[in-house]
Amino acid sequence: MDVTQLKMLRNAKVVSEIKKGFSIDKKYQVDETYLVRVFPKELLQTRKQEFEIIQALGSQTPFVPRAYDFGCTGGEGYMIIGYVRGEDAENGMFSLSHSEQFKAGFSAGEILREVHKIPLDTPKMNWLDFQTAKFKRKVEELKELEITASFLTETEQFVYENIARLKNRPICLQHGDFHPANIILKNKKFAGLIDFNRLEFGDPLFDLAKIGFFTTEVSIPFARGNILGYIDKEEVTDFWNLYALYTAMHITSAVNWAAKNESRNFNKLMNYAAKTAASHDNFQKLMPDWMNEEEFK
Repeated sequence: MDVTQLKMLRNAKVVSEIKKGFSIDKKYQVDETYLVRVFPKELLQTRKQEFEIIQALGSQTPFVPRAYDFGCTGGEGYMIIGYVRGEDAENGMFSLSHSEQFKAGFSAGEILREVHKIPLDTPKMNWLDFQTAKFKRKVEELKELEITASFLTETEQFVYENIARLKNRPICLQHGDFHPANIILKNKKFAGLIDFNRLEFGDPLFDLAKIGFFTTEVSIPFARGNILGYIDKEEVTDFWNLYALYTAMHITSAVNWAAKNESRNFNKLMNYAAKTAASHDNFQKLMPDWMNEEEFK
């Protein structure tokens, strides 16, 4: 698709394709003002829901992209949303001091919580049954692929011993991919949360599952800021039980995802998974060792 043929982009001067990420969408940055996502028309209904949710979020907070246009042309679907200027935290973190990293992470955690509070129609779902079936399927697939490791066995055991905690959890909109590559920094501060391509509905705390896995690889101060910006001290007891459980579930999910395709750097993600499990003493403890317990006393 030639995005300059879209009505609102006919006067575009600079169009640059964005190739970073694993999405099947083709992405274009236009005049540092718009982001265009182009996708197969078979995904039109799914992407329409995404567009409408971004539209709703954009009316409530300035820290997510604005939604401008959605449609289908030439056999492909497209959406035009605002381009959030700045640098993603994965690349931009290294120009920040540890204090600046923490503050930016804290702000990102605060905004994620605000996103979770925005009133939207949520589907009725049995979160416990949904996640139990999903986890069992991924465990079985790993066995079929003959992927084994002692930390995976201990992680699996921890999940099965604790998964009943998911009964009657609240359901809200989830960003679905909260980690530094989808968090924008500008002038050494948090500037926005992007890429709602994996949005879904479920327990809001499930959105924090990638912090120990991906974010700590980029910046521990930023990761700690994410946690502290999101939670209130009076919620710590419930929080850490669920945080550890969702982290354990994500380990299995990430290894499963990497094992199915050689291009997904299986060895790298296995290393991340082992380090994440080790930070919880292979789930003998709930709070990871990169957090400072004194902050919760």
